[in-house]
Amino acid sequence: MIAKQDFIADILPEGCLYGLTLRSDIARGQILSIKVPELPPGYKAVTAADIPGVNYLQCPGRMPFLADKKVNFMGEPFLLMAGEDQDVLRELVKLIEVEYREEEPFYLEGMKGIDYQRCQILKRLSFSRGKIKESLKKAYQVVEADYRTAPQEHFYADTQGAVALWGGKSLIVHSSTQDPFALRDNIAGLLALNSRRVRVITPSLGYSLDGKLATSFILGGHAALLSYATVKPVKMIYSREEDIACTCKSPGSCITHRTALDQEGKPLGMQVEITLDAGAYQLNSADGLLKAALSACGGYNCPNLEVKAQLIQSNRVPAGIFPGLGEAQSFFAVELQAARLAEIAHEDPVQWKRRNLLKLGDNLPTRGKIGEDAGGLPVLEKVVAVSDFSRKHAAYNALKNRRESIINTRNPLRGIGLAVCSKGIGYRGEDHGHNDCTVKVRLELDRRLTILTSIVDNEMESSRIFKQISARILDIEPEKITIAPVDTANVPNSGAASTVRTLTVIFRLLEKCCLAIKKKRLTSSLPIEVRKSYKEPKEPGWDVESLRGSPYREYSWAATVLELEIDPVTLQPDCRGIWLAIDSGSIVDLLTEKVAVRMVKGMVIRALGYTAAAEHEPGDLSHILCPYEQYTVPGLMNLPPIRIDFIGRGEARGIGDLPFSGIAPAYGAAVSQATGYYIDQMPLSPEIIQRYML
Repeated sequence: MIAKQDFIADILPEGCLYGLTLRSDIARGQILSIKVPELPPGYKAVTAADIPGVNYLQCPGRMPFLADKKVNFMGEPFLLMAGEDQDVLRELVKLIEVEYREEEPFYLEGMKGIDYQRCQILKRLSFSRGKIKESLKKAYQVVEADYRTAPQEHFYADTQGAVALWGGKSLIVHSSTQDPFALRDNIAGLLALNSRRVRVITPSLGYSLDGKLATSFILGGHAALLSYATVKPVKMIYSREEDIACTCKSPGSCITHRTALDQEGKPLGMQVEITLDAGAYQLNSADGLLKAALSACGGYNCPNLEVKAQLIQSNRVPAGIFPGLGEAQSFFAVELQAARLAEIAHEDPVQWKRRNLLKLGDNLPTRGKIGEDAGGLPVLEKVVAVSDFSRKHAAYNALKNRRESIINTRNPLRGIGLAVCSKGIGYRGEDHGHNDCTVKVRLELDRRLTILTSIVDNEMESSRIFKQISARILDIEPEKITIAPVDTANVPNSGAASTVRTLTVIFRLLEKCCLAIKKKRLTSSLPIEVRKSYKEPKEPGWDVESLRGSPYREYSWAATVLELEIDPVTLQPDCRGIWLAIDSGSIVDLLTEKVAVRMVKGMVIRALGYTAAAEHEPGDLSHILCPYEQYTVPGLMNLPPIRIDFIGRGEARGIGDLPFSGIAPAYGAAVSQATGYYIDQMPLSPEIIQRYML
């Protein structure tokens, strides 16, 4: 038995071995041979040939647990080792000889440089409305620009970890995963076991940012495979360097916008071409491609439009689920394009957005109707008022216009940016990554309440809110409510833990369970147990084949303002303030404003760290050896003032993804105003800003 622990790193069963991963040091090629020296007693090596079951993740795409004969990205695992001493393991790994036949890797570097002869296109999507070619032909002016975003690191507080214990007949895995049942099923497939013989136990998580999904399946599978091979407990913890270098990221993107304008600068047509980088293997990137396409035109109304999107395979680390998957990439491009169009029209960005944002009764780009909950104007008006945006924007424009050049300037360069973005909730199509989910609640004989769910407690303090909801409905003291530990042997499958899912599905299921118990208490004796399940309904009004209609049940909206100044000598940006207005429904009633603000601030800090980070070249080995330079999360002493306002309309909706969609374009627009150069890529380090000036 293992006592309950708060962190995977604290778990160390008696006789536990340590696991270590041997990874490819080339980005693409054939594995010709692997020569493992004779290992001392207590040490064992495992390759793909030793896998008793299926060597692929059970995901929407296919990725091997261990590379077999071919590697497709630098850092891809192809051999595992287990042993009693970590130092000895590291020395033994150095003695392993690997022979490759190296091949030239492919990387997505820009829309103009895609070599379609060398890259594989995994999926294409397209839709249109009106007469886009005619609008481009008759336009007074066509504004064209390319926008690029690099892959983004989750940067969660605790690294990936797993402890596996194979007892000869059954397997127990302790894992820091957001989806314990999916991990269980993946391990069962890997080891050719019935899923009932695999048990996954999960501790609380911090700010995982959806980073504890596919990667946790890989690591949990590796620990399980080593334990199965050695018949001993095995513990695997990634170092921070290994975690950042080799685990899933958000997809990189290249997006081209062509906007047809009339003489007054009003958009007549929008043509958008999107390319998302799935990395070496397609995991959840197809989901991201669909969301990117649906968000390509932002929240703007345009009579003529055409959207084309494609997903390509490269030799980068595979892309996985990330907050704002696909949507953040599209909003970055469309909001910077909007800032450029407002400047060309000699118009304040606020006035431009007021004229062009979707309003009640307007058509969505996919021809569905905009509803009452799907407009960005309320959050726009709120954030503009509290940030004093229009006055500051005019003042910084005047400073820029009076400046002769940056080289001769000694005063800070000042700028302010504005972005409006949305998050679709309740997709109405099929095969969108959702699965059934269940919550179970039991009122015991002693009138204590037990809540059973596989949703792992995280930064949202979901356990506290579970108790709050149950106590309110059943009139029970919170101290008499127990949240069952997340253990696949005891709790129902509630799906993957995420902010949006917990807010929009799990809390509502819990309410239904408690209301059912309240009703049964009048006629039934204790104990009373109620189980409620949910499956995303396939509602009419959305055609997934033609991408026509209303794809989402509802939307959350956010407007972001970011103010900064840039040192004219070092070109180091200094963020001076961030304001967000979020239309999140009645979320504050569930979370309390303090918790909701803390959640959003955590997301803002991570999104801000990404915008100002440096980017390594994909083939640079230092990306694996010294990755810290690439990702810099601001420290507490360097945080700018952050103000967050919630606008409540209707039921609670998701909030976690919105900072990742709004911070980057607002930051880019602010840098554009401060420097006088159009910004078209993220992340944006001082070195990259300098390139615009050359």
